[in-house]
Amino acid sequence: MNVSSIFSLVFLSFMLMGCQQQSGIVPEELPMTEKKEQMVQQAKWQQGEVVFVELEGGFWGIITNDGQKILPHGLPKALAVAGSKVRFQGKIIKDAVTIQQWGQVVKITKAELVSSGKQKHYY
Repeated sequence: MNVSSIFSLVFLSFMLMGCQQQSGIVPEELPMTEKKEQMVQQAKWQQGEVVFVELEGGFWGIITNDGQKILPHGLPKALAVAGSKVRFQGKIIKDAVTIQQWGQVVKITKAELVSSGKQKHYY
């Protein structure tokens, strides 16, 4: 066997191994009922208090009624009043890295005012 034949065999072997590994990466398609169920779970309303956290230059957060810290992405400016009670829906952004390092990052999809805070806007 010459060098080019050996090289071709090795190259072909790597190509075949790569094809076998990729087949395990493709996720199975969920039935439509499971997809709808996941969407409903993501759309669960939560309630909490808007806070202004004075770290890293300051940022807005929400502390839910059960004590969970939420770092809201897309909180409407009208609701950015410390002490306000809000209801919101959102999608958790997993593996998000922020300079704040505070709370779970959530993309706010809907939000409404429950009761107004006493403090001024920081914008």
